[in-house]
Amino acid sequence: MAKRGQKAYAENRKSSRKPCKIDHDDCELFIQWMVERVRQERWSLDACVGYARRNKLFTPEQIPCTKTLYNMLWANKLPLSLFEVPQVLKHKRRRKWVRKNKRMKGRSIFDLFEI
Repeated sequence: MAKRGQKAYAENRKSSRKPCKIDHDDCELFIQWMVERVRQERWSLDACVGYARRNKLFTPEQIPCTKTLYNMLWANKLPLSLFEVPQVLKHKRRRKWVRKNKRMKGRSIFDLFEI
């Protein structure tokens, strides 16, 4: 019973989010072209995307956005290492910012019972 429920949960999760654009066969030609440019001519991912869009080398559906490429690079889903891309280690990663609660008024409820 639990295995069937887990299987149904996994199937529903597959369709609950947008699929990754790089996993499709549409982007395969662009990825191969981009890897060549990065390895041979030391281009950044931004330069590859911009050059391909400006010169219309691929259709817009075949070119993922730069943010997606950098996220996939950090997740090791691209056939490149972090050290092959010239700008990737200079980019700052986003920091998690924990918002401080504005309503810190009065004493804590735990302090009330310490009489």
